[in-house]
Order: sequence, then structure tokens, then C-alpha cells
Amino acid sequence: MVLPPGARPTRADAGARSRVTAFIWLFIGAAVFWMIFEQSGSTLSLFAQNVTNLTVTSGFSVPASWLQSINPLFIVIFAPVFSAVWLRWGDRAPRTSVKFGIALLVVGASFPPHRPDAGLRGLRHPGHGLVARERLPPPDVAELLLSPNGLSATTKLAPAGSLGQFLALWFLATSVGTTVGGQIASITSDSPVLSFAVCGGMAVAFGAVMVAVRRINALMGDVH
Repeated sequence: MVLPPGARPTRADAGARSRVTAFIWLFIGAAVFWMIFEQSGSTLSLFAQNVTNLTVTSGFSVPASWLQSINPLFIVIFAPVFSAVWLRWGDRAPRTSVKFGIALLVVGASFPPHRPDAGLRGLRHPGHGLVARERLPPPDVAELLLSPNGLSATTKLAPAGSLGQFLALWFLATSVGTTVGGQIASITSDSPVLSFAVCGGMAVAFGAVMVAVRRINALMGDVH
């Protein structure tokens, strides 16, 4: 912001700047989250199709594409539960930055396969595809921790008159994360385990930072 000579920023200006800085943290956290989460349609689907056991019975195997339906199913199941918990806890609930950090830690820790050497050696994963493909509740719980809370925080952190632009930036984080994740998946297409390690490691590292850096809460002010 360029100020004329002799002008001093008001408290409102300083508060707006601190909230914008807090939003930058949330933007980066969201981009890292979607970078790993949206690989469910690329690296993880290929891992499920080529490395895991998708056989249900002797005459039927689950198509890898069907596993994409498990995410929305868990979202529908758990969304009312999370809503009830946040309403009950009120101000006792974790701050938004902590929820982001937990979401990144959860999705990062759930990303590596159960058999890390399977993708490198061309082995079939001994577990069932529903388990091996990380499509159990943890990643979907992480999505519920991050996505709705981030959208809500964006509307509160946006400076006056800039709500539309900040909502656009929030959804841009999804685009940035998906694009970066796609590039990582493309570069590591011959070694899915490397993709798991890179993306999972980045998510866990940044999640730990968001939980540990209390300064983010101070920047957010009264936005819980």
C-alpha cells in the first residue's frame, strides 16, 4: 500500500493488513492440501489399478474408478457430525490455523501406501484396494477440517469491499494445488512412491508449521 507523505496507517489499515497476511498462510496451506488430495484422480487411481488387489470375489474385481465415489460418501456421512461438534464447542474449538495444520498432518500421514516398495518393484499390494488407496475416513476428515473452515475464514479475513476477490483467491488455491500436484504426478509417473514421499512430506511439514506458529492466530485477530 502506497501512502502519501506524512500519512500514517490507521488501526483499521493495520488490522486489514494482518488479516491479509493470515489469509496468505491459509492460501498456502489450502494449496498444499489440494496438491496431495486431488491426486486421488491420478497417482492414487493408477496405484489402485496397477498395484493393489481390487478383487472382491473370484469373478468380480472393483474398477479403480469406483473408488472415487467413496470420498463424497464419507463427506455426506461426516459433515453433519463435524457441524454438530463445532456448534457444541463454540469458541472452545481449535482455531482455523490449527484445523488447517491438523488437516495437513492427517492427509500427509495417510498418503503413503501400506507397502512402500510395491510401486518400485511392481508387486501387487497384499491389502484390499479400498484400504490401500487411502480412501478411508482420515483424508475425508481432513477435507472437512480444512475446506469449510477455510471458506468461512476467508469471508471474515477479506478487507471491506474485497470479499469477491478473496473468495476467488480461495478457490484459486485449489487450482494452484491441483496444478502443482499434477506436475509432480507427471514427473514421478514411473515411481509413484516418490510422489507419495514428496507430497506427503510437504503436507506433514507445512501442517506442523501451521500448528506450531502461534503468530498466525495473532494475525487473524478475532477471527476464530
